Amino acid sequence: MSGGAERTDASAEPPTEGRRAVVAKRVDSGEADLTEISQLAAAAGYDVVGELTQTRTEDAAFMFGEGKVAELRDLVRRTDAEAVIIDNDVGPYQTFNVGGRLPEGVEVVDRFTLILEIFGQRADTRKAQLQVDLAELRYELPRAEAKASLAKRDERPGFMGLGEYDESVERDIKRQISEIRDELESIAAKEEARREQRRDSGFDLVALAGYTNA
Repeated sequence: MSGGAERTDASAEPPTEGRRAVVAKRVDSGEADLTEISQLAAAAGYDVVGELTQTRTEDAAFMFGEGKVAELRDLVRRTDAEAVIIDNDVGPYQTFNVGGRLPEGVEVVDRFTLILEIFGQRADTRKAQLQVDLAELRYELPRAEAKASLAKRDERPGFMGLGEYDESVERDIKRQISEIRDELESIAAKEEARREQRRDSGFDLVALAGYTNA
C-alpha cells in the first residue's frame, strides 16, 4: 500500500507563516504513520501541506521507488512546498538523488535534522546552542563529502538546494567543528573552575543536594 495526498481539510487552521513542507515516509511492511513526524514538523515551525507514503523495501539510490519520487516531485509542485521532510534514515547519496528530482530550491530534511532544528530553536544557553551546532556539522560533514565526490565526477552541481559546489565547504565545516570543540572545552574548563571555587569556599555541592532531596 502506498499513497500521496494533499491537505485539503476545509476546517483546518489557516496556513501559518512557517515554511511549507511535504512529509514522507517509507516502511518495509504495513502502513506508514505520519502523525509523529507531522507533529515534529509543526513544532519546528513548518506548515505541513502534503503527505506521501510508500510500503516497499528500501531503494538504495532514492530510499523510495523512482515512481514514488516522481509523485513526490509532483506533490511538491502542486502544494508549492519549500521542503520535503522524510521520516527515514536517509543517506547522503539518497538525499542528493531525491533532491535532484525535486524543483530547484526545495530542501530535503530527514528526521535527525528536523529534531536538531527543534533543539536549536529551544537552546537557551551558549553551551546548548554550541552542542546543537556541533551535532549539525558532524551530520552535515559526510553529506558535504558526498557532494564533493559527485562534483568531482562532473555530476549535477548543487546539493539540497545549496547551489554550485564550493571546494571550500568541506574544509569550512571541519574548521567550524574544531572551533566549536575548542569553545566547548573552554566553557567546560570555566565551569570546573567555578565548581572548584565553590568547594574552596566551603560550599559543599553534595551536601546541598542531599539536603534538597531530603
